[in-house]
Amino acid sequence: MNSGVHMLRRVAFMACLLASAAPAWAGDTPIYQPVPDWVKQAPAPDPGKLPTPRPQILIFDQQQRVEDGRLSSIRTARQGRSAS
Repeated sequence: MNSGVHMLRRVAFMACLLASAAPAWAGDTPIYQPVPDWVKQAPAPDPGKLPTPRPQILIFDQQQRVEDGRLSSIRTARQGRSAS
């Protein structure tokens, strides 16, 4: 009878694990669309405060929004120009 209780616990545990596993239904191809209204452009740095030599990438900005169970992500980068 004791082994029956252990077997029942194992079955219940496995059922919970299987019930909690859910696939992610994300697409494998990114969707490119115009920039949405909720995206705010990152401010440009003050050129007088940049170090010498200037960095290759000045700003790397990532903004995300979750709405109606959907994740939207925007990534932008501004390149700097190296001083000659």
